[in-house]
Amino acid sequence: MINPVRVQGIGAAMEIASAINEFSNPSAIWPPLDVIVLARGGGSLEDLWEFNEEIVARAIAAAVVPIVSAVGHEIDFTIADFVADLRAPTPSAAAELIVPAAIELERRVNELALCLYRCWRNFLVREQTRLRLFTERAVARELLSRIQEGKQTLDWRRATLQRNATAIFGNWRNRLLENAAALRRHDPSREIILRRSRFTEFARRLVTCPPHLLNATRKRFERAEKILAVLGPDATLRRGYSMTMDATGNLVRSVTQVKRRDRIRTRVTDGAIESDVV
Repeated sequence: MINPVRVQGIGAAMEIASAINEFSNPSAIWPPLDVIVLARGGGSLEDLWEFNEEIVARAIAAAVVPIVSAVGHEIDFTIADFVADLRAPTPSAAAELIVPAAIELERRVNELALCLYRCWRNFLVREQTRLRLFTERAVARELLSRIQEGKQTLDWRRATLQRNATAIFGNWRNRLLENAAALRRHDPSREIILRRSRFTEFARRLVTCPPHLLNATRKRFERAEKILAVLGPDATLRRGYSMTMDATGNLVRSVTQVKRRDRIRTRVTDGAIESDVV
């Protein structure tokens, strides 16, 4: 892409700076650029003076795209050459610098690939050597140490298991003996024999009980029944008395226990009468 501007005369520096800013900033008109070449042919010091202006130097310094300065011939130097990312002695040399030959690129790629292969091969050889040494020495010692530790751990756990098993077996045997003794102490056949003996004794005493004791007991019951009939509340009601109770069933013994509009229930010998207090 070419952005043509004046390269000498009054106002050329402003055009050069504007062109650099246009190519440096992203735009929808052209895709992002890889490099900018600032070029013109040779000339006198006065012809190249616009490339010494401050506005051009600041535009080159502010550009975000790399800039190659190819102003004049090999003997010509401007401030733009020192501010740019790269100086080319001529415009054609700038083209050679930014587009190297395919043969040179291929040679460089092959050189880097060979270097990478050598580094990778040396790394593999070194690591294989370390692995072999580690396997022959460290791994063998570590393996023997681990085996010895495992053997000791296994022996200790076997002894612990035997002790625990012996203790558990002893505890269960003692509990079994205690339960057997408790069953012998609480033999149901002995309890049945004792209960049968007591039942036989009660039956014998009932059979041998004299008849006059039964008559005396019957008479005592009849006498108590007569006393209860005389002293009971029903006998009192039959004599003309009555009982008054409040709504909760409590016996009313005083006028202070009731108030107006309370419902009371009066019991007589042949029934009950409900009334309200006025």
